[in-house]
Amino acid sequence: MQSIEAFKKKLSESGSVQWLSETRLETLWHFEMSADRVAIWKHLSDTSRFNRELGLPPRTETEINGELVVRTSTLGLPQEWIEEPWTWVAEQSISSVRRYKKGLAKTVHSVFLISETPDHSKRIVSIYFGWNPQNFFWSLILKLSESVLQNQFRAAFQKIDALIAKQNTTIERSLLSKEGKSLPQEQLHLLAEKKAGLSAQAINQNCLELLLKHIQEADDFDLESIRLIPLAHEWQVKLEDLLVTALYATRAGVLQLSWNVICPHCKGPRLSAAALGELPEKSECEVCDIKFSTDTAEAIEIVFHVHPAIREIPQVVYCAAEPAKKSHIKVQQRLLSGEQKKLRVQLSPGHYRARLQGTAESFELEILPESTNKKLQIETTLPTSRVSLAPDFDLELSLPTQEKTLFIIEELQGKDLALRPGQLLSLPEFRDLFSEEHLRSNVKLYLGEQAVLFTDIVGSTNFYKEVGDAKAFADVQAHFADVLQAIKENRGVLVKTIGDAAMGAFPKIEAAMAAAVAIQKKFPENRSDLSIRLRISVHTGPVIGVKLDTGIDYFGSTVNFAAKIQSCAGAHELALSSKAFEHWQKLYKEKFPISTRIYNRDSATPTDVFVAQIR
Repeated sequence: MQSIEAFKKKLSESGSVQWLSETRLETLWHFEMSADRVAIWKHLSDTSRFNRELGLPPRTETEINGELVVRTSTLGLPQEWIEEPWTWVAEQSISSVRRYKKGLAKTVHSVFLISETPDHSKRIVSIYFGWNPQNFFWSLILKLSESVLQNQFRAAFQKIDALIAKQNTTIERSLLSKEGKSLPQEQLHLLAEKKAGLSAQAINQNCLELLLKHIQEADDFDLESIRLIPLAHEWQVKLEDLLVTALYATRAGVLQLSWNVICPHCKGPRLSAAALGELPEKSECEVCDIKFSTDTAEAIEIVFHVHPAIREIPQVVYCAAEPAKKSHIKVQQRLLSGEQKKLRVQLSPGHYRARLQGTAESFELEILPESTNKKLQIETTLPTSRVSLAPDFDLELSLPTQEKTLFIIEELQGKDLALRPGQLLSLPEFRDLFSEEHLRSNVKLYLGEQAVLFTDIVGSTNFYKEVGDAKAFADVQAHFADVLQAIKENRGVLVKTIGDAAMGAFPKIEAAMAAAVAIQKKFPENRSDLSIRLRISVHTGPVIGVKLDTGIDYFGSTVNFAAKIQSCAGAHELALSSKAFEHWQKLYKEKFPISTRIYNRDSATPTDVFVAQIR
């Protein structure tokens, strides 16, 4: 095993670690493990759970002027330090520096390195601590506690190795979880009452059982923010079923819903709103030194929390700076003016972005297995075009920055596990259960891809003349009830009515087309109670949500186009954009006659609209 001198020399030569000159007390431990790098990294980077496993005390963390100030206690004595931004290369190394304001040291430098044995049969986790104690007393305490801490690390790694060996599937997150404590009888009785009420609702009973079991038994860490997409995957249930169950549980007082504003860089929540109307138009992240708008695709995440009346989840913090909370960031390196770094980086094939924190400077990286380019050298400024690299490459950095900054490589196309506003607002259950939710007048909410449907009464002017205003009003309201029923039965929402027209939205284009067919079949030529006949249009694309009186309206070019192509259809017909028609062909190719008509014939770029006759 390497000595401290050899360990430091090796990392110094690459420039990947800059050692503190004032260090006076150093330790280096090596732990051999059977698990692979990926699994070890999942646990090592999740330092909140890891620190709890070591038995370290919880702490409070506060952001002050862009710095992370940490407070805790040791031997009953207060400790306070500034946690500098960590540096890491995913699945390889982590380095951190603390600068104490009060407590046992002036500074401490930590380095965690994952390497291989010469025969590649085992992995070695090397842990270095370099201390600059405040005084002789703390120096003695650190010396005396060294063997205790080493044994705690050894026990933790042995436990991790054993847990990983039992797993037959990919490790998604740290296995260092603890079951929730038994709830007091009062809370158990309350939960049983809530369950009885929820069981009577039209929700998936399997999802209800799984959710309530999770609330009662899960680790506190897993209940701080309940994210439904990973749970749906883990429990092998439909996300929509689980989401509907969570919405009913929220209304019943079992859960609480939170709209989190997410920093586009670090992906951390910058604001947590209990209601949609509390969301701001803009936000900022002091740590990343950026301001951003909340109308972008990844600006808002919806999470759930256990209602404190059911189970009190203490806001215990063991670490907030760890890479596990920024899993999309694969490389984060701190650079000082004139500093040079040489790193060996391994990335999976895909698309990445390299950037400097707090600036608009960035460029794209494309990792290709067939690429022969195994070196990325950045000397003065960042590249202005996309760079293609092999999965295993050397990174050389020597940016002449005026102040300290962070160089970051982040994954752009990782799996999105966040629940977004469009997935919630497109559910009829959300509209029914949370009808009071609204947006501020200046806030625009990105809702992602939505299928938009418009209905309109054909010959409405003559219809009003023939039956009179009173009868026409009653008939229009009756027809709205039929339209709404068809929209809800196909898992869509009625966004609004405009005069005698209606607008619906659906998360899936197939559902919108099924609703369109169902609506037209409700108004056949031989219907005797209503002489109303409809034309319908369907288009799909990205939309944004805006305020509509006390409700939520959908806005954007997708909505505008869906409304305008309706002019191409007549009674009993459905106008489809070319994008919608691609999906129509898969479902109804042989069922309904199709014709092609031109929308906006006078335009420089007239558009083909596909019209289906539904009789």
